[in-house]
Amino acid sequence: MNRICPILFCFLIGRSLGLDFTDQVFDGKPLGLLAAFGDFNSDKLTDVFVIDNHQHSFGVLLAYTEAPFLRREHFDCNLGDEMIKGLVPGDFDGDGAMDVLVLSQPKAGFWSSASEIFNIYIAWGELTKLECPIQEKPILQTKGHPLVLDYNGDMISDLFALDSNGTRQFWIFNTSRQVDQIVTMEADNPLRIPHSHAFVDLDGDMSTDLLLTGKHSFELWRFNGTNGLQLTQTIPLPVKGAAVIGQSIFVDVNFDGKLDHLVPVCSDYKCYNSSFYIFSDNQWQPVLCDLKDPSGKVWTFQSPDASQFYQEALTARSGDFNLDGYADLLVTLTYNSQVRAVLLENAGSEGTGVRHFVPKWDLLAEWNTTSVMATMYDIQEKGVLDVLLVHRPSDGQLQMAAYKNTLDYDANFIKVVVLTGRCFSNCSHGRIPYGTNLPGPSISYRTTQPNGELQLACSAQLSQSAYSALQLPYTLFGLARSPNFLEALRVSLSYFPNTATREWTQIIPNSQMIIIPTLEASSRHWLNKLFVTPSRAIVLSAAALGGFGFFLAIVVTILHARERRADKLEQMAVANRFHFDAM
Repeated sequence: MNRICPILFCFLIGRSLGLDFTDQVFDGKPLGLLAAFGDFNSDKLTDVFVIDNHQHSFGVLLAYTEAPFLRREHFDCNLGDEMIKGLVPGDFDGDGAMDVLVLSQPKAGFWSSASEIFNIYIAWGELTKLECPIQEKPILQTKGHPLVLDYNGDMISDLFALDSNGTRQFWIFNTSRQVDQIVTMEADNPLRIPHSHAFVDLDGDMSTDLLLTGKHSFELWRFNGTNGLQLTQTIPLPVKGAAVIGQSIFVDVNFDGKLDHLVPVCSDYKCYNSSFYIFSDNQWQPVLCDLKDPSGKVWTFQSPDASQFYQEALTARSGDFNLDGYADLLVTLTYNSQVRAVLLENAGSEGTGVRHFVPKWDLLAEWNTTSVMATMYDIQEKGVLDVLLVHRPSDGQLQMAAYKNTLDYDANFIKVVVLTGRCFSNCSHGRIPYGTNLPGPSISYRTTQPNGELQLACSAQLSQSAYSALQLPYTLFGLARSPNFLEALRVSLSYFPNTATREWTQIIPNSQMIIIPTLEASSRHWLNKLFVTPSRAIVLSAAALGGFGFFLAIVVTILHARERRADKLEQMAVANRFHFDAM
């Protein structure tokens, strides 16, 4: 369902402004590689996981409510001479604390290729400390990056990947910090490396599916109860013979309550011909995106390079930057030797409403030739997505930067986080497990716009984890200027072998919903916590009301003082008259 915005509203939406916020965000010089997000210490603030420039160690930047908003704490782990190639936070032992999966590159052996075989370690978390993976050998080895998912619905993170022999495997973890079971997936078609596998509900039945990226097609597998996985659909590649197929993006492009499959594509290996394709109505359709800047330069996608940290795969990262309800994209573009991150705003064609992406060349201009990666992140937890970048200044060392989103209009939002339900009041660490976000929940809402039109939107939480996916551990829905309550918010989880769904009604806008399910395959006992963030309009209204009340108080005080003075003069006159009469 396409929607056409009023001209004035579209003008306001287009005026998303921002500023360099680096000094207020980071504590000290922000060196390193941004690798993942998660609430490590379970304080309802999203922390940042960072790999050092040499890629031998990693640490955690804890989030705070006051500047500096990200501070380096003593949670560093060193892997010696192994190169860290990725981090994935999750709860791999079910204790309610966030652990960190560490993906490293072993030394190249005689029979193996260092570009494909990876060691998997897990740093076990305990809220206030991190047990670094100093064991002699890794937990397992994979060919390519693994996908984190919950295979059996026990709310403990599991893995899917190719083993070192190229066989499709699921590694199922348990509470003893061991791989409890290995499940082999029977299939003959080769999978692509690098891949963009996803644990996501693509068919809209509120049950999480497994989408795999093969060399020649996409495979959609459905969890079919006790019968395991069943192949339900094979999707051809967007462009036959394309040189580069980028990472799949699963977002509600059209704001119609359906997840879309969006893929960046390069027809040639140098990416001189760059475009987006969307899978709609069982066919691939191109999405218009003009990458010519105001000076006439035609920028292109950055072609993959396995030797560079953020270039293993062609990746665009999504988020609703202007809170208009439509998912925008951040992508790294190149022109000759220049590299920069660009925001692609999801816009509608006037008169038709057909969606296309418009580059905002004026944003992120401070790093217009040095930024190698950008992703969205809510720095101050105010319901507005800012931008974190990694750029390469003149000294050659990669370092992070922050760009604050300062919208010049008052937009509304709803923020949803789905946690694990393995513990609540009886967690071993004594806190609600805010940092144990589940992969794969489906989240959607419906409401009625002021013009009476039904508004639908949907999203998936942590559907991808490989090749620097950098997905946020929450869903942020932009509601534009609509101040109406959400009529219904629905959350679905895949339990083995069934699916559980819960719906909440009349949700206040500008609020954060924290959903805490249970291990039972029923949603009756799910808990929810609602935290309201006052919008700017509410704050200004309160300030205006307070100012008006203060003004009235001053007026009343002055009038009361004048009345008392008049009463006093009248009393004196009466007293004098009485004294005169007595004489």
